[in-house]
Amino acid sequence: MSTWDAIVIGAGYIGCSISYYLSRAGLRVLLLDQGGIGVGASSANYGNIQVQDAELEYSLPMVLAGKACFNTLSEELESDLELRTLGCLLIAEKESHIAALKDRAVKLRAAGVEAAWLNRDELHKVEPNLAVEQTFGALFNPDEMQLNPFKLMWAFVYQAQKQGCVVQTNSPVRGFILENGRLLGVQTDQGQQYAAVTILATGAWSKQLGKQLGIHIPVSHVHGQAAVIGFVGPILRNYLSSAAFFEEAHSDEGHARLSATLAIAPTAHGNLLLGEASEVVDHFSQESSPEGIRAISQVALRYLPALGSANILRSWGAPAAFTADGRPYLGPVDDLEGLFLAVAFKSTVVITPLIGRVITQLIMEGQTELDIRPYLLSRTAPPPR
Repeated sequence: MSTWDAIVIGAGYIGCSISYYLSRAGLRVLLLDQGGIGVGASSANYGNIQVQDAELEYSLPMVLAGKACFNTLSEELESDLELRTLGCLLIAEKESHIAALKDRAVKLRAAGVEAAWLNRDELHKVEPNLAVEQTFGALFNPDEMQLNPFKLMWAFVYQAQKQGCVVQTNSPVRGFILENGRLLGVQTDQGQQYAAVTILATGAWSKQLGKQLGIHIPVSHVHGQAAVIGFVGPILRNYLSSAAFFEEAHSDEGHARLSATLAIAPTAHGNLLLGEASEVVDHFSQESSPEGIRAISQVALRYLPALGSANILRSWGAPAAFTADGRPYLGPVDDLEGLFLAVAFKSTVVITPLIGRVITQLIMEGQTELDIRPYLLSRTAPPPR
């Protein structure tokens, strides 16, 4: 039996960040993961620090606050995160996307985001190799960023360990220790681990862990697939994604069967990340399939015909969590004292350092500068009995 101030479950982006900030605040922290550091959805991520795709009604302030954290994060973590500016183009694949993207541009500019609508001619100037005739224009933000996701997660872990955090990988949670409406700790293969607070940063696995806790965490997930192609040089200047991606791909109504949506990002080393094939599923897998990679390739060639002779180096799959309203679950749980949630973020990288700080403030001070009311679990009704 061991006793900690805090137990963090899940060693992806969010769990690593929370572990660092809690440890820096002087707490004794245990970070648990059923696999390793960043082996779930975080390992499948492009590392894009995205802003203009944010859910506008509630999440944009959180996203903007998260992006601001990266101004000093490399220095704070004493690590080269390979941070660089990378613009983003949200492509209008249908004529029906135009009005929504133009409206989004207005709202983003009102919030201080450098977003602009580009017609086909303007888009061609920004991306000369893009088959603009396949588009109806795009929403452009030149001020987004990209980093190395593995360097970010490991930088958080290294700094957390320097502050005394203990990391136990390959250590699945076998059960929870509950007493009189309070969560006291977890059961692992290493024995019982007690803590004043436990934080779930478990993404797609949150719903099944909630069942063990006796609470409903309505998180669904898609099985997403992606690939990387070999060195192609400066064929693409910005990150390309579809206006349909965040409307359809990660939703129960979107991809009940396998389909692919435009999501292509250049890396700092001249490779291209291609995706995403997705399918709403109820199982967990990190495998890719020939059907998925074929669908991804067809979408990529439609918009970048010059990739016809490029070679795929590797492909992968991962479970990507989402919620029905596009908002994460963040904060304490009313019906279970000692439990905090930090799960199902839409664009995770951009808010990663912010969420670590927010959870730490909530635990240490009982409050935070971020209004978390739109993200509480209590905003959703329990499932019918």
